[in-house]
Amino acid sequence: MIAYVNGCFDILHIGHVTLLEFAKSYRPETKLIVGINSDQSVRRLKGEGRPVFPASARRHVLMSLRAVDEVAVFDEDSPVEQLAALYSIGVGPDVVFKGADYQGKDFPERRVIIDNNGIIAYVKLVEGASTTGILETIDGINPSRR
Repeated sequence: MIAYVNGCFDILHIGHVTLLEFAKSYRPETKLIVGINSDQSVRRLKGEGRPVFPASARRHVLMSLRAVDEVAVFDEDSPVEQLAALYSIGVGPDVVFKGADYQGKDFPERRVIIDNNGIIAYVKLVEGASTTGILETIDGINPSRR
């Protein structure tokens, strides 16, 4: 079984780790692929000053986690093309995990997942765990960071 999670994963925090561990534990034989936004994609989505860490560093950190089997970088703002490519070569995910904040919303990759008989599973967010929130706290503690 193949599971998939995507995101910027700019500063790895408890919310990320909880999501990754949950996805990996979905079934005992689960292989977890993590799609991460490229540096240019993160900059378009999050603004100047992001990402804090380049894709190579984010990939390295994610690959060090037991839960993660593979990390693939994508340049687009959403993983639509990456997912379509995975499905086209027969290694598309059986289940794609998204944060609960996506539930009931339309998101770009939703259609490609459904069209390929994939399941979308929503995972409860860890309260207070967000990269933007962490960076805002750091900015408040250390105004010279700006």
